[in-house]
Amino acid sequence: TIVILLKEHDLLLSDYIADDNIAAYCIRAIFEIEKSFIVGKNNILNLVNEYLGKAKRYQAWEVLNLSHTSMLDDGHPFNFAFWDSKIKDMSIVDRDIFWSEYIRSGDDGFSKNIVESIYQHYKDGGKTTPRSVNGCLYASWVLTTTDRKLRDEATRALYWAGRMDPALLYRLTKSSIEIN
Repeated sequence: TIVILLKEHDLLLSDYIADDNIAAYCIRAIFEIEKSFIVGKNNILNLVNEYLGKAKRYQAWEVLNLSHTSMLDDGHPFNFAFWDSKIKDMSIVDRDIFWSEYIRSGDDGFSKNIVESIYQHYKDGGKTTPRSVNGCLYASWVLTTTDRKLRDEATRALYWAGRMDPALLYRLTKSSIEIN
């Protein structure tokens, strides 16, 4: 109901966050609504970035978990391209604590599922799509894990992506060179 009210009256959820106590609920609402209802995307992005800047690690992981449904969706503001930019901006220590520990925690098999879907997509001769690009970007970050089996599976998925679309693998590699 609140989403329809916001949409019908061109209200921004970010306008109603007055204190930190309700910020987590508002963030959850942002990730639970359909992307077509997200208006004022720059305000929403700023709101989420501000929240993540203040969040404790477990809170940031919760937000990352909330974005699982949008992770590969090219049209969603919180797809993996968003997280890629957040992770790249982190210091090595913060990135290791945030991303590597998140992957090591098992993330309910989410990473394994994305990596496996990218592998199957390209092994079956699939063409590159915006969804597969986000998946390959995700798989490239999975390469940083200490979980050897998962890292090997990500390598295999990216190998197949590179066989089918060498330019994509080149772009991913070039992009990763910028990471400290």
